[in-house]
Amino acid sequence: MLRWDYIGVAVHFMSPLWPYRVSTAVSVDGGPAIVVSLVDSSRPDARTGPETVNSSIVWSAVGLENREHTLVVSVAVGEPFAIVDAFL
Repeated sequence: MLRWDYIGVAVHFMSPLWPYRVSTAVSVDGGPAIVVSLVDSSRPDARTGPETVNSSIVWSAVGLENREHTLVVSVAVGEPFAIVDAFL
């Protein structure tokens, strides 16, 4: 689990995509975890290998109050790991 405290009105999660099942769970301010799929669905399932789509924004929380927020990143239920590339 990764916890990040920040001040602002938005947060954007950036990640590449892979041709197999990969996801990450994110939560803002103690809200429910949202599972973000990081699967490149334009390709057949390769089961392993490098990313096939360059990093871009895959999830955002916007319109937040301009105050301190807590972002939590965790492994989604049933998944072996979580991926973190960048947050803006």
